Amino acid sequence: MEWDGQPTAEVLAQIKDIPIYRDALERGHFPLLDKPEIARGFPDNRMTPALATALENGDPEFVLSTGTHHARMQIIRPPYFLLRSYYQLWSEHPDIAHT
Repeated sequence: MEWDGQPTAEVLAQIKDIPIYRDALERGHFPLLDKPEIARGFPDNRMTPALATALENGDPEFVLSTGTHHARMQIIRPPYFLLRSYYQLWSEHPDIAHT
């Protein structure tokens, strides 16, 4: 099967309720978004009922990106995301996992 540049039906089902994607998906294509467009209207442009519930329960957290390659942006991510990512990287690295 040839890839047409569009996400699979499974991905579309996951993002169909995210406001920032809604208009483009109704027109039948998946948009490429730049950082200013992503940041504009945040977090409302990402808010779904499931995300609102998760935020109320304290499951994800609002943080700022590092700003290493762009202006710092507010993002939503799971608690301790970086700590868990670094631990996984450390524990799976062949040269330092034993330390």
